[in-house]
Amino acid sequence: MNIIDIIVLIIMGISMVAGSYNGLITSAMHTISFFLSWVISVFLYPVITSMILSTFPKLMNVITLYTDGRALIPDVEDRLASIKNFSPEKIGTIVETANLPEPFGRILVSDFSQSLEGIKTVGEYFDSTMAMVIINICSFIILFLLVKLLFMIIVSVTKAVANLPVLRKFDALAGAGFGIVRGVFILYLVFALIPILLVLAPTDIMSEFLDGSKYANFFQNTNIFTNFVRGR
Repeated sequence: MNIIDIIVLIIMGISMVAGSYNGLITSAMHTISFFLSWVISVFLYPVITSMILSTFPKLMNVITLYTDGRALIPDVEDRLASIKNFSPEKIGTIVETANLPEPFGRILVSDFSQSLEGIKTVGEYFDSTMAMVIINICSFIILFLLVKLLFMIIVSVTKAVANLPVLRKFDALAGAGFGIVRGVFILYLVFALIPILLVLAPTDIMSEFLDGSKYANFFQNTNIFTNFVRGR
């Protein structure tokens, strides 16, 4: 167990205690609002991406500069090679060698079979795809937080109902259960940001902590945010 596992347990513990304190109704509403916010974000985050790109047309270039996706291609000739001369299998080999965090590796392979208008070289493909994935993840999270904020306002109104005596019997225990579920949602949200950090500011110590964590692999591989993000 390392520092990441300790942070995971702390978040889960705080969520459980908060759920127990808030009681059944409020905790259940918070958990349902997390789920509904996620569902809405799954379908509508591309709209936020379009809005961001139209409002900040130079953002793609800035992110591309920092990610430098083409640097992941070991062979300089491959970076400059025409995209038409590459197969999905060869792209997959490069991705596997680069050991990219998900969802970058998955999307680089899956998007290669799509129409790639305006992209001429393999280096350009890596640059643009990785930048687009980062923007999509950010759009997903921004929309999720905005919708969740609206639901929080609604949930605050229900606290008066939660004080009814007939509902207080198993309040603390049920609230703690819903608090744990909410803690899982929060951890998925936190771990959705880690791939961006690993790409924009890769550090050996971060990779070591993640590799040595008992829980990081689970929250990364089953992440309900990054697993539903697309490229183009």
